[in-house]
Amino acid sequence: MLSIGSLLDRFKGPLTDRIRVEESVIKVVQEGCGITLTPKQIQFKANVVSLAISPGAKQAVYIKKEQILEKIKLELPKIPIIDIR
Repeated sequence: MLSIGSLLDRFKGPLTDRIRVEESVIKVVQEGCGITLTPKQIQFKANVVSLAISPGAKQAVYIKKEQILEKIKLELPKIPIIDIR
């Protein structure tokens, strides 16, 4: 019989990855664009970060998209992030 700990380990990886991505995106976007995000505004699915923000804020993030992606990759080298939308 499996212990509860081993059953919960299945969810540990994706959940901790998502939390780390959210924290990193919040920090990098704040530093790079001056836009304050909350974890509810960030969705991480299939190696793509989606932001639920105003069109003007999205434009500011899009302009600095490459710089933001580079900084996130430096902070999280083991989690592949291919795009920000």
